[in-house]
Amino acid sequence: MAREWGNGPTIQLHQQSYDLHKQLASSLDITSYREVITLNVDGNVNSRSRNSGSSSGSNSDNVASWLDRKVVSNVMDTATAQVTPKEFVDKLLSSAKSTGLVDVIIDTVVGVIMKNDIPGSYDNVDGKGECSESGRGRSSSSSSSSSSDGSSSRIVGVTTLHNGVIEGDALVICLGPWSGIMPIIITII
Repeated sequence: MAREWGNGPTIQLHQQSYDLHKQLASSLDITSYREVITLNVDGNVNSRSRNSGSSSGSNSDNVASWLDRKVVSNVMDTATAQVTPKEFVDKLLSSAKSTGLVDVIIDTVVGVIMKNDIPGSYDNVDGKGECSESGRGRSSSSSSSSSSDGSSSRIVGVTTLHNGVIEGDALVICLGPWSGIMPIIITII
């Protein structure tokens, strides 16, 4: 993790994420969390860095002097950290479940159910993921929050592979750079 590696509109997200990971590591006793210094190491003898005066070229002048060959190295960032993801997630879930307010369901989401905000457009979503309606329900592969008639839609649940419909008012997709390409079926009811 790096506190200052974001830019533009995401810089605050990077900073808050870094600070939150540090805080949670302390409060949840996450033993694998450690702050580290990130180094820039260049082993190319003819590199620009070597010629730019950042080092005289001997290991004794480099931060990474323990390396077994001549390199150019310098401190890139001191606000970086590492944590074992499994330990972090396990302790975070354990803490959340201990409140009695959280259930963990491991399943595959196969669809998102949205309610069209037209009076009478939503009657029932049964446990099989089927949407019963008295209004104008439709399926779409778009995640748009407004329908063709200008009315807005909102999340009311997800359809899962094994557990049917799970009702909710928000959906967070956490797939990193793959979030935008995730194929999902949106049902507007």
